[in-house]
Amino acid sequence: MPVRRFHSEPLDNPEVLYEDRKQTGKRCNLIFFTHSRAHYRAAIEEAYPTSRAIRMDNKLKLELSDGGTVSIFDSGIIVIQGKEEILDAFENRFDTIKQSANRRR
Repeated sequence: MPVRRFHSEPLDNPEVLYEDRKQTGKRCNLIFFTHSRAHYRAAIEEAYPTSRAIRMDNKLKLELSDGGTVSIFDSGIIVIQGKEEILDAFENRFDTIKQSANRRR
C-alpha cells in the first residue's frame, strides 16, 4: 500500500487507499478520496452492519462495530482511524468495499 507523502496524493489518485504516517513515521490512519461518498458509505455500512452514523459540521462519522471510525468528509476524503488491527482489517476489506461501492453506481 502506498504511503501518503504529500497532502494532495489521495486527490490525485481517487479510490487508492493510502497509509497516513504523521510525525512518528508510524501508520496512524488510512485515507482515500472518492467522488462517490454515498456509495462508499453504503458499502462500508454493508461491511460493518452495526455501524452508527453521526453527522458533524463537514463530515459524517461512522462508528464501526469493531471500534474503528470512518470519517466521510464533504470534500470526498475518507479517513479510517483505529488501532493497528482495525486498520489491518479495513485494509483487507477495502477491495470488497470498493467493488460494492462500484456496483452501486
